Amino acid sequence: MGSIRGGLILTLIATEAAAEVCDKERPLWDPASGPASMVDELVALTVTPLGLVILALSVVAFKTRRRILKWATAAFWFLASITVAANYYGPVLDDVRWEAMREGCIGSPLLFVGLAIAICATLIHGALRPRN
Repeated sequence: MGSIRGGLILTLIATEAAAEVCDKERPLWDPASGPASMVDELVALTVTPLGLVILALSVVAFKTRRRILKWATAAFWFLASITVAANYYGPVLDDVRWEAMREGCIGSPLLFVGLAIAICATLIHGALRPRN
């Protein structure tokens, strides 16, 4: 009987801790809306200040014909995708992020990483293309 009571108490403590994790990681996430999707994670990663700066830099790089700007922006996108992939799937996954992923308030970053690599490849193609 004691082990059942102890397991029940441990489960209640773990559930409260998981709820606090989601409040810290994604304060606007509502459990009633279901688990976070890849699109939710794409929006969450893109609207960070650094994400918005890289996005604005990409627009400028696509509009201008400066090769160095395209190379630099491609490098920023590549580094952003590697950093996000390492933070979500790396060997040093902290307990807070793991609990948040298990609880469902953090989605998979694969859409962000895929789009970042696609934008990076497009910028590199534009930088390597000969000018007419």
